[in-house]
Amino acid sequence: MRAIPIALALGIVAAVTAGARAQDQAPAGPCSGLNLKIDSGGQDAGEGKNAFAYKITNIGAKPCTLDGHPRVELLDPKGQPVQDMPVEETTASAVVSAEDSAGPVTVPPGGEAFFAVEFPTGGGSADCRNAVELRATLPGTSMPATFAGSFTACGGPVRVTQINPGASPLE
Repeated sequence: MRAIPIALALGIVAAVTAGARAQDQAPAGPCSGLNLKIDSGGQDAGEGKNAFAYKITNIGAKPCTLDGHPRVELLDPKGQPVQDMPVEETTASAVVSAEDSAGPVTVPPGGEAFFAVEFPTGGGSADCRNAVELRATLPGTSMPATFAGSFTACGGPVRVTQINPGASPLE
């Protein structure tokens, strides 16, 4: 058995350690739908709106990045999109301020992010539309999550916030 010179062995250890550190410091890549879980994160009513928050958990082994708004569809009892229930993207809402929602969000393993969906209550407006399911697809993914419920919008569009860092404020 040949012995490896100490200098060569130390050089190999240093190279492997430096490579591991560089990998740990590399920017997080985009999140995959396979590494994310979406759950209801609570709801709140008031000020002419019903707000629903949705918690996103990174169940993967590496940090990943989400950027932008989820695609939200509201569905009728047959699972078809409700055509007269428009959805608009927003940066500010009753749940989150515009200052808190800027830029991509890096979610560490086990970490959380959230988005919110607000339904106007219309203050007595007769212009109400109903949905029984909400389907959300996160940016950069193709695997939607569907949530059953009673979703009513009166007198205006449904608004969805972009992905925000941290835990849902409505839990």
